[in-house]
Amino acid sequence: MLSAPSCPRSLLRVPTSG
Repeated sequence: MLSAPSCPRSLLRVPTSG
């Protein structure tokens, strides 16, 4: 989930991933 940049929620948690 966190590694998935496709999800906008993951960006909120890990902006570096996006």
